Amino acid sequence: MIKKEKPTERKRAAEALAYQAKLLANIHDAVIALDENFVITSWNRGAEELYGLKAEEAIGHTRKELLHTEYLGIDRGEAIRALRETGQFQGELTQRCREGRKIIVQARSVALKDDAGLRRLAVLVRDSNDAIMVQDFSGRILAWNLGAEKMYGYIDDAIVRHEVLEALEEPGV
Repeated sequence: MIKKEKPTERKRAAEALAYQAKLLANIHDAVIALDENFVITSWNRGAEELYGLKAEEAIGHTRKELLHTEYLGIDRGEAIRALRETGQFQGELTQRCREGRKIIVQARSVALKDDAGLRRLAVLVRDSNDAIMVQDFSGRILAWNLGAEKMYGYIDDAIVRHEVLEALEEPGV
């Protein structure tokens, strides 16, 4: 009889990371990761569909040079200051697609630190009703989009920093 080993912590973490990467690659919202200089380091399928550019064409360019990003109702400096001070920015942007068409998007930017302590920026462009949440490895919710607000009935500010299982638990279950 073959004895099945319990998964190690490292294996569980790798499986969780692989699952999250697969989820990110297959959601319809555009998710764009930027480095501390606002250079695009990751570009998912949703971004490809929205902007008409493949990841290989986008990675290595700044969001401003590639998408001609303009902030609505706030200037760029104020948005960056809010991101640096609070770790997040949410607002409307105008951007251009491959063919030059201007679009208005609702963007949520979250400053994150990777394992090496480098600040990274994840930008979630909300162009669909898919429910998307970002959580850390302990299960605490870091970000929550409009689709998740509609699906679960909690606004972002009320749910962020709660544990996923606690937050989504149905009463009486």
